[in-house]
Amino acid sequence: MTINLTEQDCLFFEKAMTDRFVDEMQTALQHDMPDRTTDTAALRGTIEYGIKRAEKYGITDSACVKDYIYLMHTGMGTRFDENSAARNILNDPGLDESEKIGKLKGIRQSLA
Repeated sequence: MTINLTEQDCLFFEKAMTDRFVDEMQTALQHDMPDRTTDTAALRGTIEYGIKRAEKYGITDSACVKDYIYLMHTGMGTRFDENSAARNILNDPGLDESEKIGKLKGIRQSLA
């Protein structure tokens, strides 16, 4: 049996998967940081923003995107990728996405 999907069908499924990811991230962040995540609409917007920022740097694996968003919420800020050290890591073509996240976590730990 062959299933033919239109571009519209694919977009529908992509949106459904993104919505599910945002829901899961919202729940996780509200559980882990209840004092910083009281505004649900703003939180969802920040998560969606983080997904787009991560994708800009080739970070698309759901676990890596989750880590990217956690970095945004744990002291590095929503625009941490504008920092020169972070930007150098994110734009390094020799690093895969998990290596980029690992190096970014190192930066965060050095700031703590």
